Amino acid sequence: MSDTVKKVFGVLIVVVVMVIIGGVLLNVLLPNTMHAAVDWVEQGIESATGAQIDLDGQDYNGAQQDPNTGYDGGEVEGYEGFTN
Repeated sequence: MSDTVKKVFGVLIVVVVMVIIGGVLLNVLLPNTMHAAVDWVEQGIESATGAQIDLDGQDYNGAQQDPNTGYDGGEVEGYEGFTN
């Protein structure tokens, strides 16, 4: 192989490794951001194809959950009026 091809493959390998490391760091440091990004991708796939998929195993598509709740809306025990 020529030097140019070796350099291109070297750069591609470095880029892939950096993307993987960046993804792991984002998942550890900013888990809510990663969930939001995955939900955004799920919603885009559903809008484009009509297929509902669950990439992150949260049992709902990003477009189907109210992002402001984050819980099932059950009552808080011992307090009246705290329901969803």
